[in-house]
Amino acid sequence: MSFNNILSNIKIIDFTRLFPGALATLLLQDFGADVIKIESLPFGDYMRYIPPYFKDISIYFVAFNRGKKSLAVDLNSPQSIDILYNLIKKSHVIIESYRPHFMKKFKLDYELIKKINPQIIYCSLTGFGQTGTLSNKRAHDLNILAEIGALFPESNKKDRLLFPFVPFADIAGGALFSVIAILLALIKYFNKKEGSFIDISMFDNSLFLTSINYLGTLFNIDNFINPLSGLLPFYTAYKIKNQGFLCVATIEDKFWFSFLKLLGLEQLKNIDRFDPNNWKSLYQSIYSQLQNHDIDYWENLFENANICVNVAKTFNFTLNNNPHLIQRNLVTKINDDFKIINNPLICHQVKHNYNYLYPMLGQHNEIILTELGYSEKQIRQLRESHTII
Repeated sequence: MSFNNILSNIKIIDFTRLFPGALATLLLQDFGADVIKIESLPFGDYMRYIPPYFKDISIYFVAFNRGKKSLAVDLNSPQSIDILYNLIKKSHVIIESYRPHFMKKFKLDYELIKKINPQIIYCSLTGFGQTGTLSNKRAHDLNILAEIGALFPESNKKDRLLFPFVPFADIAGGALFSVIAILLALIKYFNKKEGSFIDISMFDNSLFLTSINYLGTLFNIDNFINPLSGLLPFYTAYKIKNQGFLCVATIEDKFWFSFLKLLGLEQLKNIDRFDPNNWKSLYQSIYSQLQNHDIDYWENLFENANICVNVAKTFNFTLNNNPHLIQRNLVTKINDDFKIINNPLICHQVKHNYNYLYPMLGQHNEIILTELGYSEKQIRQLRESHTII
C-alpha cells in the first residue's frame, strides 16, 4: 500500500515552535497534508535562529520545516486573530506547543475554537500535559528525561549518568505520539464527523516508553539490572585495540553459542551468562580474545555470521559508505547543497516528489490571505498596520 499524499486533503495549522512540533508536522506534510506555520511577529519560530546556519538560516529549521507554508502575523492584533479564525474554519487540525492555557491569551484555546469549528482536531503538545502538579513547568528534552529517571541506566544506582545522544523525549514522547494521536483523531473525524482535543505530554509518553528499562522496579525485584544496559557481557560493546567497538547483542542462546564458537571460546558456553557473579570473568575472557586481531578481522568474520554482532559506525560513515541507504532510497541530495533522510514510510513504495523548500518568514501571507478572500487592498492595509509583513 502506498501512503504517498494520503493526507492531501488535510489542512493543518501549526502554532508550534522548536523541534517536537516541527517534526510532527513535517511527518504529516510528507504524507501530503497542507501545513501552515503560524509565526508570531517580529521574529517567528525560534528555530530559525539556532546555529549552525545554511544560507543565513538554521539548518534545524531547514531540515524540519521543508514543504510547509509560513503565515507571519502579530498575534497581539485583533485583526490577526480574525485572519486565523477564518483560516481555522477551513482547517482540520490545530497543533500548538505553548504551556497549558497560554492560548487563551490570544483567544485561540480549544474551548473557543471548537465553537468556530466544532469538528476541529486540536492537539496541545506540552512537556507535562494539561493537568497535574508539573503542568506549567518549563522543560526541554533533557529536563523531561531527568524528571522521569531515564538518565540513570539502573534505577537503584546514581553514580553513572547516561546523557542522551538523540532528543528521545522530543522525538518519541512528543512528535511521534502527536502524529499517532492526530491520525487516530482523523479516523474519528471521518467516521463520526467529530472533533477532538488531544493532550500530548512528553513526560507521560516518555515514561511509558522507558519503563521497559525499569521493569525490575515495577515488579519489585531487588538488584535488578536491565539486560539492555550495556553492563552484561552478551549485550555490550567491546573496544578493539583503540580502533573502534564491536557491538555484541547475543541475547538468545543460539547467537551466544555461535559467538563463542567463532571466538574460539566454546568452553564458556556452560557458564550461566545471566548470573551477575559470572559477568566480570566472561567479559574479561571475551575482551582478551578480541584483542588478538584488529577490528577489520572481526568485522569480516561476523559480516556473514548473522548473529547480531557488528562494528559501530559513525553517522558520517554510514551516510557516505553504506549501499543499503541507496538501495532503500533513504537519502536525497539537494542541489549539491545538503542531503536529507527521506521519510521511510513513503520512500520505499513509490518515487515521492518531496517539497524540499523551507519557508521564509511570512512567505505565504499573500497566497493564504487571497485564498481566504482578502482583497489586494485589504492585504496592503494589513501590511501597513503591521498586522502582517
